[in-house]
Amino acid sequence: MESETNPKSTALVIDNWPVEKAGFNVRVVHCLTAAGVKTVGDLRSWSDDQLLRLRNFGAASLQNVRWFFRLSRHVEARTAPFPHIKAIFHEFLNRQEIYVLEQRYALKDPLFRLGMRRKTLQEIADLMGGVTRERVRQIEEEGLETLRSHLCRRLTEPVELHWVQQIQARGGVVTSAELADWVGDPKLGGYQPWGVLMLMSQVTEAFHVHFDYVSTLTPKALGMIEERVFAVLREAKDLVHFDRIKEAVAPLVSDPNGQLVRVLTVVLNHHPDLCATTDGRYFLPEHGTPIILRDLMRAAGQPVHYRDLAADYNDRMLPASQRRPGYILRVLGGMPDVQRIGRALYELKPSTA
Repeated sequence: MESETNPKSTALVIDNWPVEKAGFNVRVVHCLTAAGVKTVGDLRSWSDDQLLRLRNFGAASLQNVRWFFRLSRHVEARTAPFPHIKAIFHEFLNRQEIYVLEQRYALKDPLFRLGMRRKTLQEIADLMGGVTRERVRQIEEEGLETLRSHLCRRLTEPVELHWVQQIQARGGVVTSAELADWVGDPKLGGYQPWGVLMLMSQVTEAFHVHFDYVSTLTPKALGMIEERVFAVLREAKDLVHFDRIKEAVAPLVSDPNGQLVRVLTVVLNHHPDLCATTDGRYFLPEHGTPIILRDLMRAAGQPVHYRDLAADYNDRMLPASQRRPGYILRVLGGMPDVQRIGRALYELKPSTA
């Protein structure tokens, strides 16, 4: 975003905004575009009477222009007229858009968490009655486009910066569980933090949702970390301790605040394709799961029921890496050094026991 040091320079920036992205409603944009008005600066030279003589430009359109310039003065003065995100939504969006976004992003649902399934377009259409799924999609996109407008983005900056600073204070990552502490944040206006950050990640590039956490680190930076982690685990084909992974990742990350351990822990513990033990070792399921099952069967020294193996396996895993007995049964069926003894009982073949 542009940086200004005084209201005059801010006004010059606003004057350069294209009218189609500035924040006017659709009718005003169509009328101004047809009249050859391309920027906000061009519009400033038009009087009310001149605007009202435009085709399809009526009193409501004039009111929208006046509304725009009233709010743009807050941008020029660098004041924050809205105390929270809900107030911003009610200022910029119509009732249909607010309802759809509230439903789509679970803004009022205290049970929702990042990573959970949101309401589908069809479910929202059914709630609205007489509205098609396609119309709900259009309403959602119209609302998001309004929130992406230059005027709205500039007036949302103070609220957005508040959340960015909180995330960066945690190393640039905040998990779904940690967002529970944000409930009651006055900047949310009563909305739920999970839904608000998910919605705003569609509007801003300041942060984004990655699996079930929010990060101010760029997708490229997170991708580099994950790529290095997977390379280490694929090469090892074994369980790898956290410290070894940290050593491999450290050259990729600038860590002036000493937050690498936290960031890497979140990345590792919240990636759906990685598994983690309670003693800080990580592995790819296709490599590590058979290794752990072999250890458990050797320790048992006798045939073991696959459900008991599953229970023992899960005792070693962090909650997100625990698996159902059916998964363990499938892994056992693919291990050439394992044999079934009787019904649901398994052991290592004699040569590997």
